[in-house]
Amino acid sequence: MQIPARFMVFLSLSVPGILVAGLNAKRVACAQAKEGSLCKLSQEPGFMNSWAGQPSAPDHSESRTVKKGSWMGCWAEAATGAKPAGCLIEYKNGGQVSLPSRTATNAQATDVITLRCQGKSPTCCKLQTTAVLEEIKSVNANILATEAPQIVDATTRRVRNFTATADANGNQHPAVADINANGTIKCTSASGQNPGQYPPACFALGIIFRPPQTIGTGQGGTMTLTCNGQGALRCSVQVVD
Repeated sequence: MQIPARFMVFLSLSVPGILVAGLNAKRVACAQAKEGSLCKLSQEPGFMNSWAGQPSAPDHSESRTVKKGSWMGCWAEAATGAKPAGCLIEYKNGGQVSLPSRTATNAQATDVITLRCQGKSPTCCKLQTTAVLEEIKSVNANILATEAPQIVDATTRRVRNFTATADANGNQHPAVADINANGTIKCTSASGQNPGQYPPACFALGIIFRPPQTIGTGQGGTMTLTCNGQGALRCSVQVVD
């Protein structure tokens, strides 16, 4: 008797400890959320859920308040691609954490977090939050996960955007901000007059850089952003520190 493919996937996932079979089955199920996949296109008790690019449902993300020090465990799926599946945890008051699938970390602050999925579309992911690490586990009946989630150090970094301008008379209106060491400053946009002869650019920490170039924050301190070019100017950067 020939066994339908969907039951073969279920059987391979139901054998504890056979990780290779589980991973092969995951490639079948991950492109679209199906029976037997890590996550569903609906709210699951005890989890935050998110998905994007699914043909059968509009994109969805979820927000929730977490307490500093609580544990967060990620389970995620995505289409096969260069970027692995994971959970992007965005803090309302600044900062974000990229958490690979089947890993866990501590919340760095008491704040409202928003869950989004990472990886090649279509994606789906879920996040379990709890005060006790041992409670971070898969509760999907079709997946018998025998391994504990890996603990990762995902220290929260600030993600901020700043804009500076200059008027037609050359008067600069800079943006000033404190910056931490070992971060990045990316010039996200720059506009001005006569861009062919005088390409507009961002200027910070003594460096001229144009979209989408990125410089480092060095040892930290104070960033003063001004715009380079001709005429009325406007430039913006994103600081991750």
